[in-house]
Amino acid sequence: MLQNAMPDPVRTRLIDYARLLRIDRPIGSLLLLWPTWWSLWLA
Repeated sequence: MLQNAMPDPVRTRLIDYARLLRIDRPIGSLLLLWPTWWSLWLA
């Protein structure tokens, strides 16, 4: 039932954007966030 909530072109476009943002491999954002969170915690 939830699979029919979005039309196919919208679903494929969202999947393409997720691949472009590398949501499945967030190592870049984690490498940026950990030092930021650490410095905010120390401040």
